[in-house]
Amino acid sequence: MAHTEILTTVFTDIVGFTEKTANLSREQHRELLDAHDRLLLPLIKRFGGKRIKSVGDGMMLSFRSPTDAVKCGMALQDRLFVYNQSKSSDEQIQIRVALNVGEVSVERGDIFGDSVNLASRLEGITPTGEVYLTQAVYLAMNKAEVDCEHVDAYEFKGTAVPIEVYRAEFKFDDGTTPPFGNEFSGTSAGVFSGLSFNSREEGDSVNAAEGAWWQRKPVQLLLGLVVVAVVAVMYSSRSGSPEDVTLLKEQAREALAENNLESAGELAKSHVSENPRDAEGLLLVGHVQMARGNADDAINSYSAALKLEASYIGDEKLIRNVLNLVGKNEQVGEFIKAHPSDAFVNGLTKFSVSGGWDRRHSSAAILRSMDMGERVDEVGMTLRNLSEQTKCEHKLQSINKLRKLGSKRALPQLEELRDVSVGEKIKTLCYRSELKRTIAALQGSNQQAVGTETSTNEKNESGIRKFFNALKESGSDENSLQQESGLH
Repeated sequence: MAHTEILTTVFTDIVGFTEKTANLSREQHRELLDAHDRLLLPLIKRFGGKRIKSVGDGMMLSFRSPTDAVKCGMALQDRLFVYNQSKSSDEQIQIRVALNVGEVSVERGDIFGDSVNLASRLEGITPTGEVYLTQAVYLAMNKAEVDCEHVDAYEFKGTAVPIEVYRAEFKFDDGTTPPFGNEFSGTSAGVFSGLSFNSREEGDSVNAAEGAWWQRKPVQLLLGLVVVAVVAVMYSSRSGSPEDVTLLKEQAREALAENNLESAGELAKSHVSENPRDAEGLLLVGHVQMARGNADDAINSYSAALKLEASYIGDEKLIRNVLNLVGKNEQVGEFIKAHPSDAFVNGLTKFSVSGGWDRRHSSAAILRSMDMGERVDEVGMTLRNLSEQTKCEHKLQSINKLRKLGSKRALPQLEELRDVSVGEKIKTLCYRSELKRTIAALQGSNQQAVGTETSTNEKNESGIRKFFNALKESGSDENSLQQESGLH
């Protein structure tokens, strides 16, 4: 079944393979490819890589760690450099390595997608013996472990903007020493097997004493022991260290702060794929998803983070993001009920009397579902409804509710509705009588309420004409009244 993952895709290619094998027999052709695999596949495995498939005379690989992918590319180049020292030009194997990181589709052991395509196109411009990587890899990798330098920006088919390209920086460029110092070709992070620096295959007849100093067995043995000790110390001191688990997170935060949401998403997911139980990483993934408008995914990431570390319920960005979804997302109520906090309750209480019908009523509903209905200011919410409602019948409902609630806090707003122009009174005849009844009830004047009911009955009997007559008796001109009301 197909699924997506954030992976680092690596393409390798044997340079000049067609010309090199033009005069070779099929057996010699096969021997060359066998030597290629025998030299490189163990290194790929040590760095946690996976050969997806052979692509002509090269390979397509995948890695979960961008850092290990780059280090593996460097190790491959160093391993072949050592191998080529004892080979004729026809027997030498020279490759180029190109990397990109991003979301890929994984299906039946193969990977597909734009990220894979970009890695393939980058391989086409990579020089012999080099390791080229995209900016996405550069941002995702641990730059403290590998030195890289910027090359240039290139336009590739299928990309909307030029892609910044980097290269793994050589330590040696004299043609006599492995370009990356043979630092990685015998080791890999967390794996202590196969540490020999001797790249010669069994059956090679070169005398060790005749080779370079680093090819001599005593030196290699000593170096191997030193490497084992150093790596062991580094591993024990760094395992689980904050530096290891926060690097990608810090880079993701920087990308998020710069509103580079695509890079932030890739970096955050890369971190979580390596550290699936890191609550802070899951929290960051949620922030990125929210910024990208994927509210449902963000809530799921937040839930996963809080299961691992409940204290993150106090994260300000999480609180702000979740509250911003009230009235917009159906999951948010269940999320808040599952993870109640004072910040959520206070936010919902404020929203229940603030602008926005959906948010206001959703906030009140969530509070009631949490058995916190007492936190809902019914008077304040109804007054806010009344101020926002435009239909006469809706205002009538709010006025009646305010009379039932019986709070004198409503009087100023109700009196403001009462004291309007004649034209406005005519437009709002549906609630005028109830408005007066409510004001009278809240003022505690039964006599005024009775008078209001009598006036209402008279209006109902005589209609608008009686209303005009009553106004005329007070000295108002009918024509001017009609003009003012818009009925003329």
